[in-house]
Amino acid sequence: MSGPEIDRRVTLQWLAGAIAAGSVPLNGAYAAPPTTGGDWPSVTVPPVTAPGYGTDPTMLEPVVPWPKTLTAAQLDTAAALCDTILPAEGQWPAPSTIGIHHFVNEWVSAPYPDQQADRATLLAGFAWVEREARRQHGRGYAQLGEAQRGAILTAAAAADPKGKAFLDKMKFLTAGAYYTSEPGIEELGYIGNVPLEGDYPGPSAEALAHLDQVLASLNLKRKS
Repeated sequence: MSGPEIDRRVTLQWLAGAIAAGSVPLNGAYAAPPTTGGDWPSVTVPPVTAPGYGTDPTMLEPVVPWPKTLTAAQLDTAAALCDTILPAEGQWPAPSTIGIHHFVNEWVSAPYPDQQADRATLLAGFAWVEREARRQHGRGYAQLGEAQRGAILTAAAAADPKGKAFLDKMKFLTAGAYYTSEPGIEELGYIGNVPLEGDYPGPSAEALAHLDQVLASLNLKRKS
């Protein structure tokens, strides 16, 4: 299920954009509040020792010096998670069909402090949803139906504060990468820089309503 392999130049661009946007606040809302639980897996993740891409990477011919972290099975789990968080709708494709899960792989593989800090959170989350899928349904997470996958994600957020952190991060990565991809930009109706006469009027009510609808589908909301 891992979907098409994607050019690392593209995922490198997404990674740079996500790092730059890392301070954007997103407030999460969940069906159940997080509770303290003792069953969240503890994973030992060796640090990435490869160098970064430097302060001025060549985007036309990128060299990504770090190896990818996720196994094929973990990549399938990541793809299913992305598609559960942001399902295909109408003409808009599922994240896995445009390679968003490969961006997640780059994120957990990159040697920078923020990404390194997220490695254990995400890898433990992948292990938890896989374990719950097999315990509850006898199949891997990627083989479950959308409703079953969604229920497991809701349970992850309620199982442990680390589960909420895992889901928050997966939402951030999925939405951030998707809405900087070509289909995501088209869905938002972004047309690039255009000249305006007079003062900038701000986003239209229609654009804000669409943004609120998308965020609500992710159980997120804008900060006022």
